[in-house]
Amino acid sequence: MDNTSIENTSEKIINSSLSLGADQAEVFVTKSRILLGRFMNRQQEVEEREAQGIGLRITKDHGVAFVSSSSFDKESLVSLINRALKIAKTIKMPFNINFPSPSKPSTVNGLFDKKIDDLNTAELMDSMDIMASAARDYHNSIREVSGCLRTVRQETWILNSNGLEVSSTETFFESYISVLAKQQTEEAEGFDSTAGRAWKAFFPGELSRNASRMAKSGFHSSRIENKEYQLILSHEPTAEITSLLNALTSSLLSRQYYPTFRLSENNDIASAKFSFFDHQDEPSGCGAVTFDDEGIPARKIPLIVKGKFVSFIYDTLNSLIEGKSVTGGANRNPLKYPLMSNVRNPPIGLLPRRNYAAPPDPIGLNPSIQPGSEKTEEMISETKDGLLVEMMHYPGRTTKDFSAILRMGLSKIENGEIAGSIRSCRFVADIVKMLRDIDMISSEQKVSGSWFSGMHEAPAIRTKARIVSLT
Repeated sequence: MDNTSIENTSEKIINSSLSLGADQAEVFVTKSRILLGRFMNRQQEVEEREAQGIGLRITKDHGVAFVSSSSFDKESLVSLINRALKIAKTIKMPFNINFPSPSKPSTVNGLFDKKIDDLNTAELMDSMDIMASAARDYHNSIREVSGCLRTVRQETWILNSNGLEVSSTETFFESYISVLAKQQTEEAEGFDSTAGRAWKAFFPGELSRNASRMAKSGFHSSRIENKEYQLILSHEPTAEITSLLNALTSSLLSRQYYPTFRLSENNDIASAKFSFFDHQDEPSGCGAVTFDDEGIPARKIPLIVKGKFVSFIYDTLNSLIEGKSVTGGANRNPLKYPLMSNVRNPPIGLLPRRNYAAPPDPIGLNPSIQPGSEKTEEMISETKDGLLVEMMHYPGRTTKDFSAILRMGLSKIENGEIAGSIRSCRFVADIVKMLRDIDMISSEQKVSGSWFSGMHEAPAIRTKARIVSLT
C-alpha cells in the first residue's frame, strides 16, 4: 500500500469508527523495510522483508480499547473497528480520555539517512565480512566470532479524530558482536555493540577490535577479594543503568513494579553530579523523534536534575490515572523496557523501533544520562583500588537488589593503573545508593547496550558497589 492510500485508509477508519459510535478514534500506522544479517565464523545469512500494520485506539462512554492488524483489506479493517468497539464496552475508566490535539512537530535533524535507505543485501554482507575479519585478524587466539547487523527504514503516521495528523520517515542501524578466544586451556569472551541513525556512524572494524581486545585481555585472570570497590562503569554497563532508570521513571512501570521507588519523588536520589533526561529531540539521537507515539511534539523532559528527582513520564492515559499533567513520552516500542512477556521482549531484529501492535505506554524514547567533564583515563588514574567494568550480564531489575554477573571485560585498578583481568564475580547494590555514590562522569559518550536493555547513548561513571567472587 502506498503512502497516499495509507493516509486515505486511516481517515476512513477514523470516520467509520465515529459513525459506528466511537467518541474518539486514533490510528497508528507503521511501514518498515528491514535488513537483518547474522553471521557465525565464516557463515552468513541475510533476511530482507517489508512489514506494515495498523493500530486502532478508540474511546466510547468511558471505555477504551486498542486493537491492531497487519492486513489492510476491507474485511480486516471492518473487523478491526468492530473488535475495538466490543472491547470498549468491557474496559471502562472513571474518567474521559482526550486524545492529543494538533500541534506542530519538533524539528529534529539527522533521523533519516538515504544511505541506510538504499542499503542492499550485498552491502550488508560486506559489512559483516569486515566485522568477522577484523575480529579474527586482531589476535591468533580468536577462535569463534558471531554477531548481527540490522538496518531499518520506518515510516510512521498518527491520525486522530481531534484533527491531529503527523508523519515521519526514519532510519537506524544496530549491531552486536561476540568473540571467543582460546589460549592453551583458557577461554575468554568479548562483546561490543552499537547503534545509530546514519551509516557513517557505523565502524564495523572498530566494533570487532573492541570485542577482541576484551576477549584477549581476559586471559590469566585472578580471583578478587569480596568487599566494596570503586567501580568505573563503562558505556555498556551505564546503558544498563539507563534502561533501569527508564523503567523507574515511567509512571506506569513504577506504579506497577517499583512502588517503593515512588517514595523517592521530590527527594535527592542521586549525586549532585547526576542528571537524567528523556532527550527526545536530541539531533541524531539513537532514540530521538520528532513526535512521541501519541503525536505530541518531542522535547527534552527532565527526570532527575542534579540528583533531585523531578518527574515521572506521563502519557495521556496515565496522567489521568494519577491526576498529573501530560509530559509526553508515549512509547509503542516493546524493545525498550523490561516487561516480562514474549510480546514485550522479542528477539533482536523481530520488530522495528515503533510497533503498530503495541498500545502507547509512558516511558522514555531517548533516555540519557547527562555527560560530565572527566575523561575515562582520568577516572582510572584517580582510582586507587577499584574495578573497570565493561560488560554486565543478567542485571537485576529491582531497586534494592540491582545486581549483575561480571564475567568479561572486568579489570582490576591499582594505584591508577589497569592491573590485570578478574575472574567472574557478582556485584550487589541498591540502585539509589549507587546513584548517590557517583562522583565522576565521563565527557565521552557511546551508543551501547544489549539485547535486553536496548541501545542507549551513555557516558562512563564512577560509583561504588560490593563485589562477591564466583570462583
